[in-house]
Amino acid sequence: MNPIEEFVIELLSRYKAKDLKYAAERDISLTALIIQYLPTISIKMIRFFAGVYRSQSDLFTPKNILKWLEEKRPDLAKVINENPDVKAWFRRQIREIKKFLWP
Repeated sequence: MNPIEEFVIELLSRYKAKDLKYAAERDISLTALIIQYLPTISIKMIRFFAGVYRSQSDLFTPKNILKWLEEKRPDLAKVINENPDVKAWFRRQIREIKKFLWP
């Protein structure tokens, strides 16, 4: 697992399935939460590693992130797969995070 995959898993690790559903129902931006709650130095480090792994940015897709979640967080993957609104929200969030990591 590369640092970008680890970042996504770590980002979602503190959340339960019900939290993900709650965020989707209220259209809460994960990128906004990252910016709001992570120290600036952490954001700079994340972007640095994203730059190092720029060649893998094409792998950073909702489909691949969902596959990682199915392996690492099946509870979250289940909520995403079972609810079309959550799945649509999840796809938007991954695209938004990708733009944040690789501007």
